[in-house]
Amino acid sequence: MRLEQLRYLIEISKSKSLSVASETLHISQQALSLSVKEMEKELGVPLLIRSPRGIRLTQEGETFTRGIHKILLDYDLLVQKLTNGENQNFHQTIRIGLQYGILESHFSDTIEYLYREVQYMKLEIEEASKNDLIENIKNGGCDIGILAYNSIGENEWREDKTLEEIVLSRDKLGAKVAPGMALYSCDTVSIKTALKENVLMYCSKSWDCNGVMEVVQYYAPDQKVILDDNHILNQKKLLSGKGISFGMVGKNRNISHDGGSELKVIPFKENIEVVNVCLVRRNRTRSLELEYILNLLQMREQIL
Repeated sequence: MRLEQLRYLIEISKSKSLSVASETLHISQQALSLSVKEMEKELGVPLLIRSPRGIRLTQEGETFTRGIHKILLDYDLLVQKLTNGENQNFHQTIRIGLQYGILESHFSDTIEYLYREVQYMKLEIEEASKNDLIENIKNGGCDIGILAYNSIGENEWREDKTLEEIVLSRDKLGAKVAPGMALYSCDTVSIKTALKENVLMYCSKSWDCNGVMEVVQYYAPDQKVILDDNHILNQKKLLSGKGISFGMVGKNRNISHDGGSELKVIPFKENIEVVNVCLVRRNRTRSLELEYILNLLQMREQIL
């Protein structure tokens, strides 16, 4: 299997079209199709599914493509290192900004993973509010921003043509309730009904991840929210039925805790979408190092 064949498959996965990929790669569609068939024969698995609506990767194709993308970036970075010399542009610094709450909610393992995997560059990571993070990206103070948002909040930055958004994980917002509460038997619930209960929320001092407070303020501006910096105490209050919290429907539909108690996340009827992990960078900002980091983050989220 040749390096150019691997690059062909990466381009096909991006364009989802053999004709578009062949134009981009400046080779004939017939030669591109033959290259894919050779890879499929060598691997013993199908890589593409062809249909009237276009081309898409098989499950095996997705797994293979994620792996070879990293291999190709490793290769390109190594070539760049040798070409430039050992001490030139090798330990480039990549600045990653995290929205407050992202790290402690579920991203700490991913940051550890980045530090383990990244060998050819230096990482600088700092936290900021969403608004400050967007400004840092715009003015070049940050190479990649990692943030979360929901469909209710103020997201004017998404209309900014100077920014590029890459969504890695999205879900639906719901009410997190304990057994014994009236809401526990519901399949769905309106936000206004849910907010008649006390709202218990774990938070750090600078917490604003997912903008859940924006949802509360939008639907019930006078609603009192009980914030607690102690996660364990917050969970005990929640399990005792003293109020509700918020959760993601897909990942946390049923959450077991000590003693067999099980919290349930009930989808909101308002169908509020939450983007759990979103990468933002300046549009048209490209470098091997940056593409390498983006690929690692995408692979990590897909694995999780």
